[in-house]
Amino acid sequence: MRPDPHGKYLRPSANDWGAYQQYVKDQLTELLTWYGLIGLLWFDDEWEPTREEWESVGLESHIRSLAPDIVINDRLVGSGDYRTPEQFIPTRPLDEPWECCMTRCDTWSYVPEDQNYKPLYEIIRTAVEVVAKGGNLLLNVGLRPMAASRPSSSPCWTGWRGGWTATRTPCTGFGRALSRGSTTDSAQPLATKPTCSHWQSRWKP
Repeated sequence: MRPDPHGKYLRPSANDWGAYQQYVKDQLTELLTWYGLIGLLWFDDEWEPTREEWESVGLESHIRSLAPDIVINDRLVGSGDYRTPEQFIPTRPLDEPWECCMTRCDTWSYVPEDQNYKPLYEIIRTAVEVVAKGGNLLLNVGLRPMAASRPSSSPCWTGWRGGWTATRTPCTGFGRALSRGSTTDSAQPLATKPTCSHWQSRWKP
């Protein structure tokens, strides 16, 4: 394993890392064979181990041998079917499928002290911009124990989601369905564009 540049984490020994790799492979095998059809795997550790350390080629081959049509994000180092920019929107449309990963506050998990909620108008603008550039939006809401959402975010989120689905119109020519084996001609729109003039008047500061 590479040295930790921040000096925060203990590094596993070669034996421990090998055991962990086998554990990951066994868990993936269980997930992809015991629980019906799995459409997508979302990895999240591309910044530390290298492609060689993860043995990404072999791991991806194993995954696809069990689920040939599965979609994999780009965080299995050096592999994947789509890109996942985090906490920013690309300045221009990408040439490959992508998903923008954003948090509702500043943190991914539930942190009671984190009250820096993004205002609703900002989330709407983000969603519209992402869809207009051909992407998908992953909006994270950190949940409290028992899967309850944060009280101060629930009314805002519920209202926006209801308004989006109630007033949507087709967003022709933008996002495409993300599925392995589909072609541009057969792909369907990935998302819809909201008609949100009433949201702008209601929520814009």
